[in-house]
Amino acid sequence: MPDLNFQVEGAEAIIYAAAPLLSFKLRNTNAEDASEPIHTVALRCQIQIEATRRRYNEREQERLLDLYGEPERWGRPCARRCGRTRVWS
Repeated sequence: MPDLNFQVEGAEAIIYAAAPLLSFKLRNTNAEDASEPIHTVALRCQIQIEATRRRYNEREQERLLDLYGEPERWGRPCARRCGRTRVWS
């Protein structure tokens, strides 16, 4: 069984999605044998957002109300989504 390494090479917001959606570009490699190709990986992930790690201007705070509620509630980490996908190389 391969020993997989994952690297996030990029992330972007999907602009016209019906709900907030992020797309991540991942690279996966076999740490034990780089010449062995990885064809498909079933991946399950959870994104945890800590909204208080940065400051927001007034307009940004207004836009975040739908996700987090009032700013007083932002003090605790918020696990927004779990996802499952297949990654093809």
